[in-house]
Amino acid sequence: MHHIDWMRAFLMALGVPYHAALIYSHGTEWFIHSEEKSALLTYFASLTNSFRMPAFFIISGMLAAITIGTGSTRDWTLSRLTRLLVPLAVATLLISPLVMLAHQVFLAGGGAEGDILPGLLAEMALIDQNWVGHLWFLYALAFYFLIAAGLHALRDTRAIRRLRGGEGGRQISLYALCVIIVIYTLAVRTGTFGVERLTGFDFRLFGIMNLEAWALFLPYFLVGFAFRSLTFAEPGNGRYIIMALMAVGCASAFNQPDELNKLLWYSTSAVLSVLVSHELMRLFRRYCTAENRAVSRMSRASYTIYLFHMPVVCLLGAWFTTVDAPVFAEFLALCAVGIAAPVLFHELISRSRLALFLFNGAPLRRRGRAAPPRLLPAQGRAAGLRAVLSPGAD
Repeated sequence: MHHIDWMRAFLMALGVPYHAALIYSHGTEWFIHSEEKSALLTYFASLTNSFRMPAFFIISGMLAAITIGTGSTRDWTLSRLTRLLVPLAVATLLISPLVMLAHQVFLAGGGAEGDILPGLLAEMALIDQNWVGHLWFLYALAFYFLIAAGLHALRDTRAIRRLRGGEGGRQISLYALCVIIVIYTLAVRTGTFGVERLTGFDFRLFGIMNLEAWALFLPYFLVGFAFRSLTFAEPGNGRYIIMALMAVGCASAFNQPDELNKLLWYSTSAVLSVLVSHELMRLFRRYCTAENRAVSRMSRASYTIYLFHMPVVCLLGAWFTTVDAPVFAEFLALCAVGIAAPVLFHELISRSRLALFLFNGAPLRRRGRAAPPRLLPAQGRAAGLRAVLSPGAD
């Protein structure tokens, strides 16, 4: 199962250039944006956004399915929620204000005086999306873990056994899954839009909990959670043509405000989310089967990278909007510092079990050498994967 370590490290590292690219993307401007735009970085951001989070949730579901049977469901649920909610609380109090500070620095033109402090205090006084930002992923994952615990508790019921199929599980066409995801995505998008227009109900719950996003990504987690019961028919080489066509549509519609382009983005990104996630899993499973010390180090630091790359990218990006430098030089600098700084910080907090508990949710005490649970051979390594099940953020 080393390929999951590799894939998680890759997807986590990919989040840094994704957020850095948003600063230079055309279309709807991010809360920190440069006047200098890049079509190439816009395309990169659009394609990355189409599959990165779906792939993370698929991995989360797979690891949840592997680890949930290693002890009692109650202990597993409490362990997962601790790993999520403790760092979520700490990051909300310590990291979210730094992201707000970066926003105020950007609004002030990068200066170190002026309206930065009053603006920061005013922004912090609002209970809204500013306090959540990239941490929305942890709220969603906590919700999915509760669903996984419920499904595991019902695993022997007739309905669940019927869904699992026979001894070999169910085979499904990858293209059929694409169609299902597209229909589901459009139904959720149009349904929430219609309800909001008719009733005024805010599915973002004042920006704190994005219920629409929770609903949109739930199928990916469930597909990963059911991976033992699902097999996918070989899609054939035609999938590359389909991915290329979807990528063109996805890139052209990214961040466009009109309704037609939004529908195009929803549809093409849904198809890409399935096909690219499947292709990445296939490639990593084939070529990344051996343990690698550098990759393992990155995987261990993945939670910290997820939490801390955002203030680093935002603060440095806010300053870059005031300097005259080539776009790609700034972008590469943001990527390098956005990965290196959190990795170094993780090395620092790794020296303290209390710090690891606060920022990664790791147990305060080392577990004794109890007899290992009964696992299938392929499960043994996966059960030892470090950190919370695939943390990461949009």
